[in-house]
Amino acid sequence: MSEWWIINISQMNVCLSDLGITIPSGRSWNLLDSRHFSFKIEDLEKSKNEGSLFKKRDKIRIGKMHQQIPPQKDKVELSNQPMQTKKRSAVKINDPNYEDGDWMFSDEEYAEEMSKDWD
Repeated sequence: MSEWWIINISQMNVCLSDLGITIPSGRSWNLLDSRHFSFKIEDLEKSKNEGSLFKKRDKIRIGKMHQQIPPQKDKVELSNQPMQTKKRSAVKINDPNYEDGDWMFSDEEYAEEMSKDWD
């Protein structure tokens, strides 16, 4: 079985319209794998010379063997060190339960106070 590997080196999915497939970001596929694809070498050569493989040659690499894309240096890497988090908030919330007798003004006193402002 011959192999025809393509590798998507870009950060986005790439659509190869003449072949009818979309290559996910960072993936490599063997296009001559008969279990998944039914391409002929002539179709792939035509796409390589004048089709979508030619147009997107800056995003897709063609190889004879399976290759992994080396990790890019500008990507953010996750730390192996644990991050300390507080289990509880530093803010304390007081929720007092007021009874009718605990208010500073009664309803009548409040109404009198408000009516003075309008006079």
